[in-house]
Amino acid sequence: MKDMAGGGSDYNRDCLRFIMDIFKCFGVYLPRDTKYQGNMNPAEKISFPQQTEDRKIILDGLKTGDLLFMKGHVMMYLGKFGNEYYVIHQGTGFKQKKPNGDFEGFDIHGTFIMPLSVYTLNSSTTYLDSLSLAVKITQGLNKI
Repeated sequence: MKDMAGGGSDYNRDCLRFIMDIFKCFGVYLPRDTKYQGNMNPAEKISFPQQTEDRKIILDGLKTGDLLFMKGHVMMYLGKFGNEYYVIHQGTGFKQKKPNGDFEGFDIHGTFIMPLSVYTLNSSTTYLDSLSLAVKITQGLNKI
């Protein structure tokens, strides 16, 4: 029987299923929908402001394992290395800006680690500037 409830329907592992699988390894069962993962209690939720520098301040306050959301997508925050903020997620790819200003797309369709400074595959907006919500799930794991 096919799993039709989202989070990996039709035997495909999407971003949601990837996050669910990681937490399940530690006995934590997350909701099957990004909408519900973003509304989990007692986890602290932080909406991202418009300004990129303010977004970086929020990221500086997160821990490895906290969740980052953008429209229709969830990623796990890994932390900061140098001046870059890194995530791991199940995705379709990203774009990087070449020195001449053109974009080069990387069509991946899998699990990958990347900096939030790269651009989404379908726009000229960085992942950092596409973030809508952070969920500090690591602070509430003992209560979930």
